[in-house]
Amino acid sequence: MKTLSLILILILSVFSTQSTDFEKEPAYSNVYEFLEQFEQAVLAGDSDAVLQFMDEGYIDIQLGDLHEGNTERFINEFFCGWLPGQQSFDCIPLNEIESIERTNLSLSDGHGSVSYQIRSGDTVIEPNWTIVASQKNGKRVFGLYGAVG
Repeated sequence: MKTLSLILILILSVFSTQSTDFEKEPAYSNVYEFLEQFEQAVLAGDSDAVLQFMDEGYIDIQLGDLHEGNTERFINEFFCGWLPGQQSFDCIPLNEIESIERTNLSLSDGHGSVSYQIRSGDTVIEPNWTIVASQKNGKRVFGLYGAVG
């Protein structure tokens, strides 16, 4: 029985050391600052600043190809999400967003996801975006991307 307990402890310790704790690694420690700055840009209604927080590849595909360079439409469609407790979907234009509250953050192995509750008047949406971590000019950078298509 003692041997079985030691084996279980050994197995659990291997699994716990193999998983990457995204939040505690120094390279990822500034993800919170990144998200706080994104939230400030959203509340300011600054579309140019909001674009700076999106993944470059996502911008190329969505803005360049799908939206044919229409930045306003691209950004407004980025702020779409499920209505809480419903099976319906809605969007809030950037310039109408009154509040943005982070409700969930899940991070691991170079990427993650973040969920928000965004409000405009009586409308509340709950978008979920992916966070991608990459290297640019020797620095760790983050970018958000949403639905593709």
